Amino acid sequence: MSSPAVYISDNEDDSQGIPVPRGDKVFTQRVDKFGPHIRSQSTHASLSALRRLCNIPQEIEFSLPRPNESPEVVREGYCCAYEVYFKGCGLFFPIPEVLLLYLHLWIAFPQMAPNFLRYFLSTLTVSAEAGFSLTTSELLGLFRARDFAAAGMFSMNPIFDRKLIDGMPLNDGPWRKYWFFFRINPHSVKGLSGLLLPNWSSKLGNQTIPRPTVDFLSFFRIVSEGETNWNSFTLQRIHKAGLAIEDGQTHPLDPPSEEKDASSLNARDKRKMLAETKALKDQLSEIGKKKRIAAISRVGNFHRKTLLVDDGSLEAAFSIVVDSHGADIPNDPPVATAMCPSAQE
Repeated sequence: MSSPAVYISDNEDDSQGIPVPRGDKVFTQRVDKFGPHIRSQSTHASLSALRRLCNIPQEIEFSLPRPNESPEVVREGYCCAYEVYFKGCGLFFPIPEVLLLYLHLWIAFPQMAPNFLRYFLSTLTVSAEAGFSLTTSELLGLFRARDFAAAGMFSMNPIFDRKLIDGMPLNDGPWRKYWFFFRINPHSVKGLSGLLLPNWSSKLGNQTIPRPTVDFLSFFRIVSEGETNWNSFTLQRIHKAGLAIEDGQTHPLDPPSEEKDASSLNARDKRKMLAETKALKDQLSEIGKKKRIAAISRVGNFHRKTLLVDDGSLEAAFSIVVDSHGADIPNDPPVATAMCPSAQE
């Protein structure tokens, strides 16, 4: 089998007679660090469908890539995104501030693998439903960002025994084929454009897990009691949580007190602080362990949906929407209900 053709360009436009790759051809730019990238197969029709299916307002400007652009090489004033971010993960505009703050620590916006966004948005949703708004401190206390299989991409993984969301999809298919640009403006990122890193990162920085607090323990206990199976999340549910946050219906946890320098403490105070931290960690682990056991006991065979909307594609037809008990979940737009082989949890 012949390998796919690689198209390399350092031209400003396609007026030089440059062949535009189609199909399975891949391409890169001279300044790309993580190429070759797959030539975008997004079209005006697919972006119109995406806007309609995911209720994206006209104030959000979409644009198709030019031949001299790649997910890493983006024209000024725009940001790259993948279609799966919206129809497969439920991303909405304006993009949540805490997501931009979290990404700003390490990576550019299009470096997120789909499960990175799924874990973030589902956690944001169950937190908002419990009356909480997330901060980067909670995200660092729940997740570790890690290298993804595709070069330059990163996934998000729960810290052991702090897993809130069950039943995440394992495979999203060829999602990297469908990418486009959206304009950075107050409608898309409010006044937070400075948080979007312009260049892709090659590695993650230090991900220090914050010392647990009593408030974080209470937050984790309350949120873990919500409906946390991925198959229970719909566009309606995720977007409703986003509106609740925008309308000020949620509140952040009290910020943790300034951490004491253990080296400045006497032996007794140091032992006391370590014992308190261990007790909180043990309680977090116990809650997480019980939740994990409960999830295993109640979930049988089911299909982990990869798309939240029915866009008429074969992938959507195989994205059946059921909750952990097998009950249909309404969605708007409607979701395909075609039967498919189930995957073992």
